[in-house]
Amino acid sequence: MAGLRELLEELRRRGIKISTDGTTLDLDAPKGAVDAELRDRLVAAKADLVAHLSATPQTTDPHAPNQFDLSENQRALYYQMQLDRHGYAYNVGFAGHLDGALDVTALDQALVALTHRHPMLRAAFSLEAGAPIQTIGPMSRSVLALIPATNLTEAEVETQLQNQYQTPFDLEHSPLFRAHLWHLGPDRHTLLITVPHIIIDGWSLWRLLADDLPHAYDACRAGKEPFVDREDPRPFRDHVANQAALLTSADGERLWKRWDKALAGKVEPLDMPTDTLRPKRKAFDGGQEQLSLSPAKQAALDVYATHAGATLPAVLSAAFAMVLARQSGRQNIIIGMPMSGRLDPSFADTLGYFVNPMPLPITVGSANSLEAVLRQAHEAIGFALDHQALPLPIIIERLGLPRDPARNPLFDVNIAVQSPGPSSSLVRGMMLGAKAPPSPFGPLTMRAIALPQQQALFDLTLEAVPADDGLHLSLKYDRSLFDGSTVFGLLSQFEFALGAFAAGAGAGSGSVSCVGDVALDDGSGLVAGRGPVAAWPAGCLLDGVADQVAC
Repeated sequence: MAGLRELLEELRRRGIKISTDGTTLDLDAPKGAVDAELRDRLVAAKADLVAHLSATPQTTDPHAPNQFDLSENQRALYYQMQLDRHGYAYNVGFAGHLDGALDVTALDQALVALTHRHPMLRAAFSLEAGAPIQTIGPMSRSVLALIPATNLTEAEVETQLQNQYQTPFDLEHSPLFRAHLWHLGPDRHTLLITVPHIIIDGWSLWRLLADDLPHAYDACRAGKEPFVDREDPRPFRDHVANQAALLTSADGERLWKRWDKALAGKVEPLDMPTDTLRPKRKAFDGGQEQLSLSPAKQAALDVYATHAGATLPAVLSAAFAMVLARQSGRQNIIIGMPMSGRLDPSFADTLGYFVNPMPLPITVGSANSLEAVLRQAHEAIGFALDHQALPLPIIIERLGLPRDPARNPLFDVNIAVQSPGPSSSLVRGMMLGAKAPPSPFGPLTMRAIALPQQQALFDLTLEAVPADDGLHLSLKYDRSLFDGSTVFGLLSQFEFALGAFAAGAGAGSGSVSCVGDVALDDGSGLVAGRGPVAAWPAGCLLDGVADQVAC
């Protein structure tokens, strides 16, 4: 599968189109595009190519106005999703109990209005000449599926909801936008919205739920047309075209050379100790552990980051790198961090899969000062922000990294720090579910329901959501590799490392080796998968700052 996928990608890059009548393989290639090496690969893979093309529907007109290519990140995700065609690892969504008088007709009209405003909600994916292409489907008159549930408890509804959320998408058939509403009573409803990640990123989903949907619902409830006072967003296909132009330009080549230099000598597998042997292919079976820091400790971290000339994401990344280095025995740590990919402000309101995970190389050696680790994290984030226009799949391809169905190329761990803003309460609800306080949804009250989103896409993914009630941390993990107790131990030691990091750096004499010994106890707990629940170090500089902030 991986070899065939790489061959199809090579054909696409060379502008070669392939088709089959079920027996022969026909090529439409630019002059000089097929060299001797490629010809040999085609001959060797002919049977697989014919079978692959015969088993997938072919589009009839790839140049029609409603059809266009995938972005590089979409294309990589498309092939990755083929490894989990019957799973839900790449489903994203939102769910919550709605308390109050809900106008169901207005909600359905609002959801339909969203599909009109954002064509990607009507997208479907198929193959044309062996390469994926996306097609915008027709508009629907109704989106919402209403489910009677007056005889069910909220717990029973949540069970149905989780089953519905985990239903796989068939990418070949639009719409790839599902909305379900359980009717428990006159003022009691439960809403679930589900979409595949390939058409939407986190920023798009939050804007959709925090802004567009409430606006459209209020308008429809008042009998008005939604979005009449707003300009139509720029189409996602423009982003795809802009990216393709960049990759063939001198600017694209300069970006690659800078990334090549930044990663030189630093690319190596992390190989964290695991509780079980790594399977031959990813199982996409995920879990998560959570904890929260108090508002005072979150404020103290913000103050410390400012005094150090850094940011909260840099502090969190540096502390995470230290824990990973201690556990893996590696000095060169590469952590992935998703970047928005929206460098052009004209795409601010566009719904689509813009996100681009970028590698953060951080060297953590026993002789490194804590300030040096933080400085590396801060500079790595800054570099990634400035050079995020180059898609991660191109970096991986140009580095020549081997493909392994059991793990991700370049980095196996990821960190995502959400920016505070209007959608903070929504993100917190998506992350914490019932643990999050209720939030307004137009004239209604929403009680969020946690969904198992994007778990096991990496070995470990650390998510941080700053909010008014503290810093909420979630460590998602691959259950085919780790036990929950191991992961909670890692998360607890990460919390401890934040305090030890600030204390050591503030003293000006801390080193990674001494903090590693303190933060991770005797060094054996986490390797064994039974890390203790940690307290912040006594006399920590962060405690003093927290006391001042709390006053």
